[in-house]
Amino acid sequence: MTINYDKNLFRFIYSLLLASLLAITGASLYRYASSPTDENLFSSTPGRLYLTTPVPAYPQSGKESQSRPSLQPDSLRVGDILRAVDNSIFDNFQALANYLSAISASDTLEMKIFRPLQRKGYTYHVARADLPDSAFREIPSSVYVISVRAGGASDRGGLKKGDLITRINNQGFQNSREADQILREVNRTGLEIDYEVIRNNREIQLKIKLAKVGIHLAALFMIFTGLTYIASGAFIALSRPQYKAARLIGFSFLAVGFFLAVVLRRDIEYDTFALLRDLLIVLSIYFSPPLWLHLGHYFPGENTEMLKRRWILAVAYGMAAASLLVFIITKQQKLGTVGLMLMVLYILTISFLYRKGVSAECKTIKRHIRRTTIAAAVVILLILVSVYFVFPINEAYFADGSVFMIALSSVLSLIPLVFLYTIGQYRLLDLDIRVRRNVQYNLASVTWILILLAVYIRGLVFLPSLDFEAANIQIKGTSLVVTDDPLTAEEINFYRQMVVMMLAIVFSVLLWKIAKAGQRLIDHKFFRSQSDFRKAARELTEVMSTQFSMQALAEGIVQRLADLLKVKTVGVFFLRDEKDCCCKTTCGMEMEQWERFCSEMLGKITEVVRSNPGESLFSAEYLPEVVRRYLNQSGVRHLIAIRSKEKLLGVLLVGEKLSESPFHKEDLVFLGTVAKQASVALENAFLYESLAEQE
Repeated sequence: MTINYDKNLFRFIYSLLLASLLAITGASLYRYASSPTDENLFSSTPGRLYLTTPVPAYPQSGKESQSRPSLQPDSLRVGDILRAVDNSIFDNFQALANYLSAISASDTLEMKIFRPLQRKGYTYHVARADLPDSAFREIPSSVYVISVRAGGASDRGGLKKGDLITRINNQGFQNSREADQILREVNRTGLEIDYEVIRNNREIQLKIKLAKVGIHLAALFMIFTGLTYIASGAFIALSRPQYKAARLIGFSFLAVGFFLAVVLRRDIEYDTFALLRDLLIVLSIYFSPPLWLHLGHYFPGENTEMLKRRWILAVAYGMAAASLLVFIITKQQKLGTVGLMLMVLYILTISFLYRKGVSAECKTIKRHIRRTTIAAAVVILLILVSVYFVFPINEAYFADGSVFMIALSSVLSLIPLVFLYTIGQYRLLDLDIRVRRNVQYNLASVTWILILLAVYIRGLVFLPSLDFEAANIQIKGTSLVVTDDPLTAEEINFYRQMVVMMLAIVFSVLLWKIAKAGQRLIDHKFFRSQSDFRKAARELTEVMSTQFSMQALAEGIVQRLADLLKVKTVGVFFLRDEKDCCCKTTCGMEMEQWERFCSEMLGKITEVVRSNPGESLFSAEYLPEVVRRYLNQSGVRHLIAIRSKEKLLGVLLVGEKLSESPFHKEDLVFLGTVAKQASVALENAFLYESLAEQE
C-alpha cells in the first residue's frame, strides 16, 4: 500500500507541476505571438558625444616614437561615440572642450571610441592638431540598433543597423530599459511608432508600422525543442514513478524544456505573470545542472562512488541556491553567470573524478547519450565561434542569430530522443517504448515521398526561371536551318518553352528513378523486399531432397525459412508415433530458452494440433490462453502442422517477421506448401532411419 500511495502522490504532484508550467508556456507563447513588434533589437549607447567629421588617426599599436607615423585616413568615422580621452570620461561637450583647450597642438591624445555599426570599441592615437573643436557634438541619451530583421516592420520603415534612436513617439529616455518600456506602452495603444534617428550626423524621422503577429521560425524551433523535453520527461516519470531515475529524468527534462520553451518572450507590460514566469526561468537555469548531476547517480545504473559521498549533491544544490541568491540580490547578470559557470565546472570535475563508479555495462548502455552530448557540445561551441567570428562578415544571413538558434535547438532536441532510444533498446526502467519496425518503415517511406515531392515542386518552379540564350535555329519545312538573323520574340519564347518542357521531362524521369532506388533501399533496410516464393520453394525442395537424417532435415528447414521469409524465429519438432518428440531445432531463439520452451510447451502444442485434425495452420492469437501467452512471450506467431495422411509428423513454429509487418495470404500459403513438402521428406527420413536400424 505504501508503494502505491507514493506512486500516486508523485503522479499527482508532478502532474500539477506539469500542468502549471504548460499553462505558463502556453500563455507566454500567446503573448509572444500576438504582441505587436517593431522587429529590431537595440542596446544602450555608451556615451553622448557623437563624432561629426572624419578624423585621421593611427591605432594604439602604432609607434609613438615617430613624429608623424603613417596615419590611417578616416580612422575615426562619422557616427563614432566617444568613450574616453586619455582615460578620462566626459559626459557633455563643454567638459570635453575645456579639456581639449588645455592640450598643446603638438600633443597626441589617446581616444577610446565605440562604433555602433560594428558593435565594437577601438582605441586610437590622434594628434591634437588634427582634431577640430567641432569634431564632436552632444546628443541626447540614445540606443543603437543592433539588428533589423530583413523584411520586418523596421526594415520596411527604413530603420538600419547602427542607427541611433533618440526619441520614441516624442518621448526621451535614459537607457534601453526605459526605451523598451516606452515601446511596451506604445504597443498597447497603437500599431505605429515614430522614431527620431541619427544616421551619418543627420536627423531622420521614421514611422514604423508594427507587425500585429510576430513569431519567427527560430522561436518555433526552440519552443518545439522545449516541448520535446517536457513530453519525454513527463512520459518517463509518470510511467515509472517507482524508480528514482525516472523521477529525476522527469524533473530534469521539465526544467530544461520549460526554459527552452519560454526563453524567447515578448511582453507589452511587465506584470505579475511576467515576473512569475521569469522567476521560474531563473530557477530552471540554476537548478538544472545539479538535477542532471543527481540523475547521473542513478541512470542508467547506480554510480556507487558518487552515492557513497552525499556531500557531492549537497555542494551542487548549495552552489545553485547561492548563485541564485546572489543574482536576485545584486541583479547583476554577470555575477549570476559566473556562479553558473563555476557550478557547471564543479559538476564536470566531479563526473570525471568519479567516473570509475559506473559499471562497464552502464558505460556501454550510455554510449549513445555520451556521444550525442559531446556532439551537441561541439556544435554549440562551433555556433559560439561563428557568432563571434562569422557574424560580422555575414550580417544578412546571420541576422539576429536565427540561424544559430535553429541549429542549437535542433541539436538539443536530439538528447531526449537518444534517452528514449536508449531506454527502449535496453528495456531500462521496465519500459518497452520501442517503435515497431513497420511503423518505422511507414514513417521512412512517407518522409522519402515528401522530400521527393518538395524537390519536384521546387524543380518545376525553378525550371521556368532559367535564362539562357536561344540559338539562331529555325524550322523550315522538314529542315533545321541555322541563320545569322536574330530570332523574333515569339520564336525565342517557343524555343524556351520547348527546352523547359524537355528539361521537365528529364527531371521527372530522373527523380522517378531516384525515388524507386530510394524506396528499394528502404525496403531492404526494413526487410520489405518481395519474396520470390517459386524460387524459395525450389531451394527448400533441394534442401529436403538432399537431407536424409531428421536432424539435418530440421536444421535445413529452419535455416532456409528464416532466410527466405526474413522472420525473427523459426522452430520445428518432429514426432514419432504422434506423441514422442524425436528431433527439435530452432533458429533465432537462445538455446536455453528453446529447451525451456520445449519442455513446457511441446506437449500442449501437440495436443492442440492433434485435437484439430482438419486444421493445418494455427495462429497463436486463437489458441488457449496458457498456450497463447507463452507463445507470444517466446515470439512465436504461427503453428503449421506437418501431416501425412492424417498422421501428425511434426509442427513448424514461425515467429514475427523482421519487418514486423503481418503475414499475408501468400506467406501462409507458402508455409502450407513447405509443410506438405516437409511431410514427404520426413517420411523418407523415417524410412531411411528404419532401414539403417535394420542394417
